[in-house]
Amino acid sequence: MDPVRQPLPKPPEDDRAARFSVVLALEMQARRQTSGQALRFFAVNETRKAAPYRQAFLVETAGGRARITAISSISSVERDAPLVRSFEHVANAFRNKLQDDARLKPQYFLLGAFSEEDDSTRDYPFKHLCWLPLPQRWSAADTALLLARDTPWRQHEMALLEPLADTYGHALDTLQSRRRVWKAGGKWRPILYAGIVAGLVAVCLLPVRLTALAPAEVVAAKPIVVSAPVEGVIADLPVDPNTQVREGDLILTFVDTKLRNAAEVAARNAVVAEAKHRKAVQGAFGSARDNQEVAIARAELDVKKAEAAYAAEMLERASVRAKASGLLLYSSKSDWIGRPVVTGERIMEIADPRRLELQIDLPLADIVTAKEGGRVVFYLDSDPLHPVEGTLYRVSYQATLTGESQYAFRLLARIPLDGEHAPRIGTRGTAQVYGERVSLFFYLFRRPITALRQRLGI
Repeated sequence: MDPVRQPLPKPPEDDRAARFSVVLALEMQARRQTSGQALRFFAVNETRKAAPYRQAFLVETAGGRARITAISSISSVERDAPLVRSFEHVANAFRNKLQDDARLKPQYFLLGAFSEEDDSTRDYPFKHLCWLPLPQRWSAADTALLLARDTPWRQHEMALLEPLADTYGHALDTLQSRRRVWKAGGKWRPILYAGIVAGLVAVCLLPVRLTALAPAEVVAAKPIVVSAPVEGVIADLPVDPNTQVREGDLILTFVDTKLRNAAEVAARNAVVAEAKHRKAVQGAFGSARDNQEVAIARAELDVKKAEAAYAAEMLERASVRAKASGLLLYSSKSDWIGRPVVTGERIMEIADPRRLELQIDLPLADIVTAKEGGRVVFYLDSDPLHPVEGTLYRVSYQATLTGESQYAFRLLARIPLDGEHAPRIGTRGTAQVYGERVSLFFYLFRRPITALRQRLGI
């Protein structure tokens, strides 16, 4: 009789419900294993709780050759051990005997049917073997548990072990999926490495726009600067800040007490000089000396008139009027009234609200991105969802100290004034300055390379 088809003994009556609960517990524990090696050790040692056996072998077949990778009660398998080599021969002979469709079903056979005469299994005491396949979906190898004991295997035991074996196979397939895929592509690994490197190089060479972020403010384009015409103390600012003024409107007055007195004294001195000159002219009829006195009186009169004209002009400068129509811009009245200023000190501006531009303070490290004619996107702090696009038309070549005590390059950009979200003078925000196209590698590593060269000098 064919030992593979040897009939199984009928199972006795037992507590199958208890055994089924044991199988469920083993399935849960199998899924909790963290590695393939731990699962192999668990399968050969813990399966006896579901069906008793004396020794278990885990057989994995790849390339038509069976290898034992785990043995119950043994931590590691010695490849050259006689028992291991003999059971590998038994596993190979049994697999070759089976049909393809029968290899996925539990099978019972006797050890002597597939062992050689001089085999070390001749004196092996556990002759009754159960072949328990562990089906794996993604594995190229066949894996099975080979269970050995000294009593025949019963049908209900093998039926109980079949779903447990399916769980072992699924868990082993999951744990080894990453490693298996990596090993399966061993011959393609150099090509994979080359593809990864080529992909990274291609990505690093992708052209991108070099950009930089910098604080920005909307300012008037070419405003009329109102500076102090005389040295003195500001008396009054008749017009409130951010107010529309017309040409000729009074916008600034100085304390003129000293200037007014000086103008009055100069005017009276001119009157006295004119009277002296008239007297000299009336008395000059004969001598050369009298004619000389007339010339001196005339010169003194001219000096006094010049002094009077200068004093009157200085008094007139104490009242400053707008030179053009526009929006009057300065901080506040309280900042300037009563404050002494020197000649030429900047006090206010008169701006045309229809002529605006964007003033950008670009940090020193980002000047490489700024090119005249470049694109600028302005994100307003008050309305960040509606950015305003502009065009650079001036890039300074000398850094200046900003209000934050940092050096930066001053950039000017033209911005549109039409539209619903047009900004107004004084609006602040962040400007994104677009430069030339560079590689993605340069875009990502420009700052690290610069810092490295500054520190190491390479």
